[in-house]
Amino acid sequence: LQPQGTSSLSLSGEGLIGMGHRDRAAFKYIAFGNDVDSVRLRVLSPEAKATVLLRLDQPWGAVIARVEVPASTNWLTVRGAVTGVAGTEPRALWVQVLVPEDPEATLALDWLEFW
Repeated sequence: LQPQGTSSLSLSGEGLIGMGHRDRAAFKYIAFGNDVDSVRLRVLSPEAKATVLLRLDQPWGAVIARVEVPASTNWLTVRGAVTGVAGTEPRALWVQVLVPEDPEATLALDWLEFW
């Protein structure tokens, strides 16, 4: 976590690779802060466009961000709006990938950052 209302998760070369349609991953103990309204993700989706859903607390929890990822053979930094997050109490963050046009396609997530 970073001061001044910015928090980030860097996967430092251990990114989430090969995430397919409806796959999920969780990060624990994220203290978002009171002014979080945006998220950035560094992603690679070479086979098809995808959607990344960020959910609170449970795999079926409230969606706090929906980020569209275009198909690209290059790493991209994409942004999305965040809603429904406030407070410094640590929460779980669930990342869900949706690739409905090509369920065999995969996405890689290098890092994400809230501010």
